[in-house]
Amino acid sequence: SMHRRALGMAGEDASAEWYERAGFAVEARNWRCRTGEIDIVATRRDVLVVCEVKTRSSDRYGSGADAVDWRKQRTIRSVASQYLAQRVGRAPRRIRFDVAVVTMSAGGPSVRIIESATIAGVLASALASVRLASQPNSAQISAPIETRIADATRT
Repeated sequence: SMHRRALGMAGEDASAEWYERAGFAVEARNWRCRTGEIDIVATRRDVLVVCEVKTRSSDRYGSGADAVDWRKQRTIRSVASQYLAQRVGRAPRRIRFDVAVVTMSAGGPSVRIIESATIAGVLASALASVRLASQPNSAQISAPIETRIADATRT
């Protein structure tokens, strides 16, 4: 709906602003390819962050981070590898996958960044070869998102 699109855009604006305040340069927003879309790509020194933004109008329906399941994580990784393949410039030393949980209220947006997984020392060219965990077992499904994303990036 129009409302949801506007809400999502407001959440992405708030998240991009958060990264800029934290000293990052936002180098891409809503980058699309056939596989999917990345909401925000931000860089600071040798770290490149791929951020998925989840915007909620209130906390009533869960934290928002819950919406990033293993399937979505796999898509984000795949899109990220395609983004990096076409990206010009020095390859980042570290790639981090964040989830921005934005809650909209009368007082304006509140942004919480969950710094998810760090793929240490993975160069852009090697990112595509990172093996993803296939469907996690039931024990992993109940684990918090940070753990699940970390599990998915372990090779």
